[in-house]
Amino acid sequence: MLRRPFIKPLLGISMLAVGVAACGSSGSSASPSGLWLAANWSGTLSHAIPGGTRAASMATTLNQSSTTIRGAVSVTPQGGLVPVYGTILGTLSGTQFTFTVTVPAGAFTAYGSSTCSLTGTSTATASATSISGTLSETFSAACVGSVTDSATQTEQLSLTKQ
Repeated sequence: MLRRPFIKPLLGISMLAVGVAACGSSGSSASPSGLWLAANWSGTLSHAIPGGTRAASMATTLNQSSTTIRGAVSVTPQGGLVPVYGTILGTLSGTQFTFTVTVPAGAFTAYGSSTCSLTGTSTATASATSISGTLSETFSAACVGSVTDSATQTEQLSLTKQ
């Protein structure tokens, strides 16, 4: 069976391209640490595969109210033409950004499954200009065999403020 070249880095999720207004207020109160992450961010999700690395482009627009951060995310898989969209929700404590990315059923239709969904969790390190860490992804059973070869995978996350 031919596997779609995807989402192994999932979503990648070219996050920026989505309307963020529905995701919450941009707020104006900084976190107690003074770190402000409300901005447009872009970068990559990547993981090792036999013979190299598979990467996806990821973009997000984050809104922040004190320590709560939310936004829209999009990921475009390596070799993919169609972005996958989801949401991000998390908290900021000092430079530790703990968040969950949720990609609903229907987002992976162009990659072979209309019922595939994904949840990713991360505790990343954030600064005024970068967010980096790992993203642990769990795909629904409907994804395995059409969108991904495995129900779980870990991606290296690297985002830069735009």
